[in-house]
Amino acid sequence: EDMKSIHDIKIGDSVVSHNFETGENELVEVENIIIVERDVDYKVNDLILTEDHPVYLQDNSKVSVNPDATLRNYKQEVGQIELGQVMVRLDGTTEEITSIERYEGTHKNYAIKTKHNNFYADGILVDSVILEKR
Repeated sequence: EDMKSIHDIKIGDSVVSHNFETGENELVEVENIIIVERDVDYKVNDLILTEDHPVYLQDNSKVSVNPDATLRNYKQEVGQIELGQVMVRLDGTTEEITSIERYEGTHKNYAIKTKHNNFYADGILVDSVILEKR
């Protein structure tokens, strides 16, 4: 119903996730949350994320600041994030990547597991990055 800080989200809360089968956004429950402190954060426009966290582009492909780290840490092959690429916004619009800069310091980072393995962070569609337990 309202925007909420990722710091306040709990397992069982509802978040908006994108269903790629239907092409629609859906409210889904948060199934798991992992919080880690890391010092490899970047600011992509206004979105703060780790170097290995995948972001969805307009063509449904995924990119990250460090694709090798994404493959190593999450077993996902993604492209290289670059200026001029277009991210997907919650309101159905898009946002061109106009800046990518290192976000210095150690910060808490959140991964949220959802039914569709994605969620909107600061209005931008990102991957869950929580691997299924086998």
